Amino acid sequence: GPLGAETADTYQLSLAASYEIDLWQELSSRAEAARLETLASLANVESLYLTLSAQLVDLYYLAVEQRAQLELADQTIASFAETLQRVETRYREGLVPALDVYQSRQNLASARAQRPIFAANLAVAEHALSVLLARFPERDLTAGLADLPVPLLDLPVGVPAQLLKRRPDIQAALLQLQASDKRIAAAIADRFPSFSLTGNYGGASAELGNLLSSGNIFWNMLLNLAQPVLDGGRRRAEVDRTEAVFRENLAAYHQTVLTAMREVEDALANGQATVERIARLEDRVEATAASLRLATERYLQGFSDYLPVLTAQGLHFEAQSALLAARRQLIADRIQLARAL
Repeated sequence: GPLGAETADTYQLSLAASYEIDLWQELSSRAEAARLETLASLANVESLYLTLSAQLVDLYYLAVEQRAQLELADQTIASFAETLQRVETRYREGLVPALDVYQSRQNLASARAQRPIFAANLAVAEHALSVLLARFPERDLTAGLADLPVPLLDLPVGVPAQLLKRRPDIQAALLQLQASDKRIAAAIADRFPSFSLTGNYGGASAELGNLLSSGNIFWNMLLNLAQPVLDGGRRRAEVDRTEAVFRENLAAYHQTVLTAMREVEDALANGQATVERIARLEDRVEATAASLRLATERYLQGFSDYLPVLTAQGLHFEAQSALLAARRQLIADRIQLARAL
């Protein structure tokens, strides 16, 4: 140009920040609600872990019981086979009729027919246990423990209700209730005016060295007031909605507590009934064992026919099998009680 060559560089910097003054505790209420909901989710995860643990132990002892039932069936089959040999020997000697042989074979066949049922039940239980452990369905997971733990320790007379506070589902329901209360507070605060503090920082200079000069830096602090405008009742409806959610969560909390108390009472009642049933079954096993022993002796001595032996053998096997099932049921009752508490 006519004034000679001219060179200029321009730099521009601008930052903006806005902060809302939480005068009515709206933001803090929302933050607290989110924190409580997070804790409720963690409690629900803990409840899931507890349920899976109880299911795992229950399946394990079910498999142990079926293995014990299988061993009892094998012992019974061996005993019936030995009895059949005695009956056949006496038949060849002309001491007993052929009917006794057929009845003894019938009893042995009946015992052998029970074995596949227990074997299938054991396989199904171990398959379920494998899947719960995220494994391919496999067998022999419970081969290391073939006996059910007996006797189990007796429970104390009274169980304090304070233990129920440790239940994660009750904790989750309470946390959800508290979170919904905070949501109500946030919805109510949202109906009031909000205040925001805005700051702007900017600079312009023809040289980089002048960028930070005080003459080109300015701060603009503004206090903005935002009054809720007409929204067609949206904020009022949001308050009503959060209050309805609170009432729903309150009802859910009451239901959770009542369900927990029912589960505890059911587990206690079932456990007590199973303890009594085990005592009666132990008496029955002793009685059927004595009856089988006497019936066998009288038959071998020629004082009676084979029918009392046939009946006593079947009753003794049934009594032993029922006792095993009841002992496993008591373990299941104690597992349910521990989970309920």
